[in-house]
Amino acid sequence: MKINPNICLVDEDSTLKDSWKLALDAEVELSFFSDPVKLLEQCAAAPKGFLSQYACIVLGRKFQGGRIDICKDDWCHQIRQKGAKLLLLNWDGPITKGDLEGRFDGKIFHRRGVTWAHLRSRIMKMQSNPNHGFLGASSRSQSRHKPSLAESSSTMTVAKSSAIESQVSMGRLEDLKLERSHKCKKILLAMAESAHGQHRDLLLNYATLNHDKGRQLLEAIYNRLLLASTKGFSEDCPSRYINSSPVVAKNLLREALIGESVTTPLQ
Repeated sequence: MKINPNICLVDEDSTLKDSWKLALDAEVELSFFSDPVKLLEQCAAAPKGFLSQYACIVLGRKFQGGRIDICKDDWCHQIRQKGAKLLLLNWDGPITKGDLEGRFDGKIFHRRGVTWAHLRSRIMKMQSNPNHGFLGASSRSQSRHKPSLAESSSTMTVAKSSAIESQVSMGRLEDLKLERSHKCKKILLAMAESAHGQHRDLLLNYATLNHDKGRQLLEAIYNRLLLASTKGFSEDCPSRYINSSPVVAKNLLREALIGESVTTPLQ
């Protein structure tokens, strides 16, 4: 009998529970807590090793209307002390390396959920490399030896900074690809809601099964909007299924396909 892995999501936004379940599909058992206080209370009431059941714990940053900032207090330390295996920050707002370092094993750049295939890959990388993530070799070594300020050299500081920046860049690139794919799916689903008959069925197929065809369709619409911006928009443009304003539709497509401002059509 197959036993599904357990993932724990801790976030003040209760709507994330459904979006994460949808992203992870039925391959994962998802537990949800609205803040770290409730997580630790449940841990205290449950048998020993309660948190060790989770392959990872995904944590938001702000709770209780901002009164709790998980990057500023010792919440991560408390959760880890109770037996948590891996902690991932799920936050798309401003963040610094200092906020992450020493607290989290990694960061998720798409708050509303990632697929189990993606999350499992991240977990396996972190488990196979004890120095992976923002805890890093330096943080782990500090538990064995805490050097004085005089012992720290500028060379070590530069090396440490480079390693962290490399981890951030690689993780960010991987997550950006996933985030754009998720945005393309949302646009295709929104288009399907406005369409009828065979057009609706085709859009649903592109959104759920044939992702490559779906992306090609969105690229074609985006290129058409780019060309139309100089010649005038036509009333029969498929972008009307995305938004009644061609400009808004073009911006939504640009964000989903590219993630930044561009001035030339996609090739």
